[in-house]
Amino acid sequence: MKSIPKHFVSLQKLGYKCINYYFGKGGQEIGLSKEFLHSIGITNDTLWAHPDILKRLRTAQQILNRAGYDFAIKDAFRPVALVEEICRLRKEQGKEVEKLISQEKMPHATGMAIDVTLYEFFEDENEFYIDEEVYTRDNKKDGDDCSYVGFYEGKTDADSINFQNIQKILIGAFHRAGFVLGNRREVWHFEMPNLSNAPRY
Repeated sequence: MKSIPKHFVSLQKLGYKCINYYFGKGGQEIGLSKEFLHSIGITNDTLWAHPDILKRLRTAQQILNRAGYDFAIKDAFRPVALVEEICRLRKEQGKEVEKLISQEKMPHATGMAIDVTLYEFFEDENEFYIDEEVYTRDNKKDGDDCSYVGFYEGKTDADSINFQNIQKILIGAFHRAGFVLGNRREVWHFEMPNLSNAPRY
């Protein structure tokens, strides 16, 4: 089975805070075996990306840092074999598939799509570090639909206004860096434009 493409880059080695969602919590929830993950080159929390994404990713980080924020990356390159296995397991368990993962477009399989979590960013005696997570939505209260752009628009309660403002900061930074939202318009998913002809690995 294919492993990580040799020209892909470890995001951890570039200094990004990363958590491989499907190696950890996400994989456990749907029953992904460590044996399967190891067979496709995923052996720990390391996240990989196509080198073409790196300049724009750094630009997005710099824009957010100037506004007092940073991000952690919870998913990046997702091999075709992993997408297929996730879909198979979810279908077996009677869970939603297409709303969560695109079996057709598979943007993560290009290595040029990432999922991020927003954090506060601090400077202390010339050292920079990420502190507490800044929530862009409230899944427990509002369900899965709040993960999509536009859910909080038009709502006038304080929480909804706060989420609108935070999402504008996050999405605005990635747009200015040259990323676009995915076809589902999830508030955490950003990808390079025009991926339709990019290879899937």
